[in-house]
Amino acid sequence: MFCGLTEDDVVKFYGKKLVLGGEVLEDKVADKYRADASRIKETELWGELVRQVEISSNRKIFEQGKGGDDLFFGRAMVFNLRLIEKLLDLFINPKK
Repeated sequence: MFCGLTEDDVVKFYGKKLVLGGEVLEDKVADKYRADASRIKETELWGELVRQVEISSNRKIFEQGKGGDDLFFGRAMVFNLRLIEKLLDLFINPKK
């Protein structure tokens, strides 16, 4: 129906190897990305940005939306934000 992305479309794990954009990352690079993801998720700024995007998206939908397209786009914004959060979580705690 919709052509939505999932975390598996972006990041894959083969054993302990991380694949991003179709490329197997060297362990050193994967470890750096894991550390980066942890730092991002731990910041107050990240939490506040997530919260504000959700609030603003809902406000646009319900206060300024003029139809189905506005609703769809607003929900897509939140969906994409959640996808990014899932990707960060995957880097921090890879699927086994």
